[in-house]
Amino acid sequence: MDVPSEHAKLMLMSLTRRLQVLVDEERHAALEREAARSGKSVGAVVRSALDEHLGLERPEARGAGARLLSAPPSPVGEPEELADELASLSTRFPPA
Repeated sequence: MDVPSEHAKLMLMSLTRRLQVLVDEERHAALEREAARSGKSVGAVVRSALDEHLGLERPEARGAGARLLSAPPSPVGEPEELADELASLSTRFPPA
């Protein structure tokens, strides 16, 4: 079985803080439309808007998705081996 490279794991592990924001119906509908249009989640649309507004987009992040998708697949073992690897990662990268 093949899975995306280490980049995917690192991207997911960097999202450690939860934020709750209340918006009106108009803004929520606009977020959902943009998410559907772009093929992203509402959360990804919000993160992208925050990065752009706050000037937080890192130059190395530009094109990261394309690089991730074009990376050669990484072989993984059987489900039991994957469970062991995930358990190991959870101790190396504990939640913040």
